[in-house]
Amino acid sequence: MAFSPRGELLATAGVVELNVWDLRTMKRVHSTKLPGTVFGGVAFSPDGRTLACLGSPGVQLYDARTGAFQLALRGEAASVAFSPDGRMLATGEGRFVPPKLCAALLWDAHTGALLRRLPRQSGPVRSVAFSPDGRTLATAGDDNLVRVWDLRQPGFGYGAAQRLMELYWLNWVSASFDPH
Repeated sequence: MAFSPRGELLATAGVVELNVWDLRTMKRVHSTKLPGTVFGGVAFSPDGRTLACLGSPGVQLYDARTGAFQLALRGEAASVAFSPDGRMLATGEGRFVPPKLCAALLWDAHTGALLRRLPRQSGPVRSVAFSPDGRTLATAGDDNLVRVWDLRQPGFGYGAAQRLMELYWLNWVSASFDPH
């Protein structure tokens, strides 16, 4: 589940539907039947207009106010986050990708085009988080490593980000940046 950036809406994902609730009136804004199974992950865009929903097949983007389908990202994901400017989405592979092939992916949030595939990790990427300035991405996964990536490297080719550091953390839960 996720709160909208202003805290007015709450998105919840069930097994086959996405619900958006207005917290001022405590009423459901809409309920959208999804094309497959939801795996529980939802994220609002920074402007609150778009919702990303993890599921099978792939990640789907919906209008947060109406529930209208916008686009789908090919592939599958175990985690999702919007960049602070809303132009990119980061996803972490993991649910149905062989562990040695899992990676974090960067997508154009408006077109669904794959921008970058960061180097493989040795297990599912369960958490992705952008820094407040959008220049850095943190990823965490089943290999018990938190990786921090510099996204300012030139070009948008595969693997164009530079890994800044790896932190070993047993039994991690998620990665997040301080907004200040």
